Amino acid sequence: MGPGRWHSTAVAPISVEDYEALKDRLAQRECELLLERLLVEKLKLEIARLKRNKFGVSSERLEHIEQLVSRAFQLSPAAAT
Repeated sequence: MGPGRWHSTAVAPISVEDYEALKDRLAQRECELLLERLLVEKLKLEIARLKRNKFGVSSERLEHIEQLVSRAFQLSPAAAT
């Protein structure tokens, strides 16, 4: 790299209060994400229960629907987190 093309990677120091606030926000966001994942799992179980009630446990249609729901959840943005 020639002169003038060098970029500093130095990071400005932050205050202890800012650090603690960031740490608290990160912990809060992690809790929010966990709650969202738990809600998705709860809804998946509820869907499966409702399908069993509608189609019966041994129904081939139930297996196919479960595969489709599984694929939909894998493709959803929430599953990527």
